[in-house]
Amino acid sequence: RALLEVMLETGHPVSVVTKSSLIVRDIDLWTELARQNLAHVGISLTTLNGPLARQLEPRACAPHARLEAMQKLSDVGIPVSVFASPLIPGLNDHELEKLLLAAHGHGASSAGYTLLRLPHAAIETIAAGAFSTLMAPWRERGRGLIVDHVRSIDAVSRLWDLGIDFLQGDALAATGPRLDYDFEQDAG
Repeated sequence: RALLEVMLETGHPVSVVTKSSLIVRDIDLWTELARQNLAHVGISLTTLNGPLARQLEPRACAPHARLEAMQKLSDVGIPVSVFASPLIPGLNDHELEKLLLAAHGHGASSAGYTLLRLPHAAIETIAAGAFSTLMAPWRERGRGLIVDHVRSIDAVSRLWDLGIDFLQGDALAATGPRLDYDFEQDAG
């Protein structure tokens, strides 16, 4: 809070990325910073699946709490982004469209993602260790599946490279070419 007060006093822009819904306790300062065009908040969202979220980020706020925080911040005029991060091929990458739609529905005006890319040996090590239960379906379906997931994420990456950087209206929009894919239909 004290740092936000300093930023406000000095007119210094501030941007933060968090996975905590506690950011709303300083909404008064964020609101004033946003009024002066000095604020931006990014909220990371890994999954909408509660049990998976607890396994991936056991000490982080639940997905619904993050979405509620996005809504509260957006409602008072604070620019909010969602970061679908990390996207893990074969584990949560299939949720990208649903994550974007949920965040957009809760006030996010921009989006980004981080794809977790691990060498095969690292994936095998993780699959044998702490995440063995999570990775079991991937291992049972065979190694080819991971290649398909990486290819689908690569296709999304190419769309972002075309200039897609914010959500608008009922579909993902672009500053460059318009995206002609109906995520809502596919996510339903």
